[in-house]
Amino acid sequence: MEIDVTIEGADRLIQRLQSMGANTDVFIDRALEKGAKRMQAEIKVNTPVDTGDLRNSISVEKAGHLRYQIGTNKEYAVPVEYGTGKFGDPTVDHTEKESWVYFSDKLGHYVTSHGHPPTHFMHNSFIASKDDTVEVIKKELMKWLT
Repeated sequence: MEIDVTIEGADRLIQRLQSMGANTDVFIDRALEKGAKRMQAEIKVNTPVDTGDLRNSISVEKAGHLRYQIGTNKEYAVPVEYGTGKFGDPTVDHTEKESWVYFSDKLGHYVTSHGHPPTHFMHNSFIASKDDTVEVIKKELMKWLT
């Protein structure tokens, strides 16, 4: 999932920053980072918690020139997002098994699972915070213009 931000009047904004002798990339980069952190906060609030590892792993990283990435390094984030087994999101590749058995360290015994429904914590957070995120970016840019 990716957000491309387009700001009406961006060309005028960049010209004004340049006329002030400013390095526009620095200003825009700071604004984008603040926007990414706003979205990260929304994702963390909506992340399901068992041990807290998934929530704590949600990070913001610089992903290139004027690009930020919000994500996790936890492999199980995908099954949490899209579900598994017969309950999983049918639009996403997931196990088609009717059931499977695994040992639960938490419970201390074997468990039979039929899968679990998707939480869509990343997608829902994106939808819920995209407008606020863009506003954070705009406000941050306006600070440098006034």
